[in-house]
Amino acid sequence: MNYRKLLFFFALIIFTIVIVSKNDTVDSDSLGTLLTSQSIIEHKTIKLDNYNLTSKRYFYQICKKNENYYYYFPLGSSVSSIPFVFIATKIFSLNMNDKDDDAKVQKIIAGIISALIFLFLFKIAAFYFSSNISVYLAFVFWLSTSLSSTLGTGLWSQNFATLYSAIAIYLTLYIIKDKNKETWFILGLVLFLAYLTRPTMSLLSIFIVLFLFFNHKRAIAMKTALVVSALLGVFVLFSIYEYKQLLPDYYMPKRLDSNTFYLALYGNLFSPSRGLFIYSPFLLLFLFNIDKFYIILKKNKTLLFFLTWIILHLIVISKFPHWWAGASFGPRFMVDVLIPIYILFLILLYEITKDKNSLRYKLNLIFLISSVILSVYINTYQGLFNKYTKIWSSNPNIDEYPEYLFDWRYPQFLHDKHRQEERLKEFHNRKEPTIFNSRKIIYEKGWSHLEKNYIWSIGNNSLLSIKLEEKNYNGTFILDTISLGEQKIKIYINNNYISTEVLSIYKSEVKFDPNILKLNALNTIKFGYSNPHKPNNGDKRELAMALKSFTIE
Repeated sequence: MNYRKLLFFFALIIFTIVIVSKNDTVDSDSLGTLLTSQSIIEHKTIKLDNYNLTSKRYFYQICKKNENYYYYFPLGSSVSSIPFVFIATKIFSLNMNDKDDDAKVQKIIAGIISALIFLFLFKIAAFYFSSNISVYLAFVFWLSTSLSSTLGTGLWSQNFATLYSAIAIYLTLYIIKDKNKETWFILGLVLFLAYLTRPTMSLLSIFIVLFLFFNHKRAIAMKTALVVSALLGVFVLFSIYEYKQLLPDYYMPKRLDSNTFYLALYGNLFSPSRGLFIYSPFLLLFLFNIDKFYIILKKNKTLLFFLTWIILHLIVISKFPHWWAGASFGPRFMVDVLIPIYILFLILLYEITKDKNSLRYKLNLIFLISSVILSVYINTYQGLFNKYTKIWSSNPNIDEYPEYLFDWRYPQFLHDKHRQEERLKEFHNRKEPTIFNSRKIIYEKGWSHLEKNYIWSIGNNSLLSIKLEEKNYNGTFILDTISLGEQKIKIYINNNYISTEVLSIYKSEVKFDPNILKLNALNTIKFGYSNPHKPNNGDKRELAMALKSFTIE
């Protein structure tokens, strides 16, 4: 079949897969994206004051700033969606403040973007392989990575950001090949749009400019950098006008102060529910051919810019306290760097195929075919069509019980009805600690309102009282919490200092003298916090610790 027909056919398949997929995230971070687009069209403003926002659909997605309501997440997706929303509202009379209408348009946009990403994956591969082979490489890469299992579920900020990343890398290679030197303005515009859509894509602009500069395209690199800088300057002026600050809240540097960096680093690469190499095992080809990859980098040192981008991104997301990206499927935060991973993978594959008669080539081919099949099964089938992989994150809530991220008995990508039933049975039968909303507990001061499974502290310290039963205690205090960033928490029992703990999201076990306890009487537990602050989602409370449970043994 002619590669153009094949290209169209596969693009249509990808669009259809996204549209008919069973798992969606349209009520997650993306909720409010298209309403902002509609506001720009109808009211010439990104403010959402003209819409009824009292629906329980909106929780963290809408924030109040200077007495106005705004979509909290990046503006890029809203700006890029304007043509789609214009057609939806003006021609089909849809309303993006309606749940069903918003969901339909999100899925359509996600399907179109996915097809476009596939097309640019093809164009990138065509720099190294024939057109027919490039079509298959692009199609398989989309099916076997989070390009399908994440970008196919809804309009995350990563959707447009990944498209712009693919366009930028294609244009960069296009310029390097001396095919057209006058695309620098378009390249600069695309790089800015990638940043506007997802702030972590600022690394894309930096490393693309450096890649051009050190590939003897210095003039183009400087012109591209000037375009990005000029557009960024306009954005800063807009932010000062609209928000009365240099940048919107989401674009401000985040607190990257988690004390679980190494655990998160391992989790982002190899955990059974977020690991990049677990969800796309064909990428282990890099590790199996590390010597060839080293030679490739040695021959073309400018490829180190792509590798450095990937590594820096991995470090940044591993420093984020909420590194597992909440109720998502697989390594969602690694989607940002799938395009540079793709180009390095293509180059490695090109080198491997040079010696087709060697035993190593045959072993690589066997591994690649088997691991690609597994990767497609994990991402396209399990990620998009198995409802239990979505239930895995919500019951029990992964943000409240992140220990399941490392539980190989119940990996998300293999979840099914039987595993869900077994996990819930085990979860409900586990030894119950003293829960935060127990009637035995009196919240004296420094606490917010009770929520479903935890209670947030307020201010610099908080105090609670609990009546202990008459029994033998060995002096062990087990604390299960979530903290807002890294917190050093001083713990006192009955005014006796027992420990200072550095907390983030996991359980802490503290030993103390059991003689300080009062049996059959109220015991006071005091917590002092090092860094209470307002979260970056518009919440006005100064938070430090969310208490999930504690046990005194």
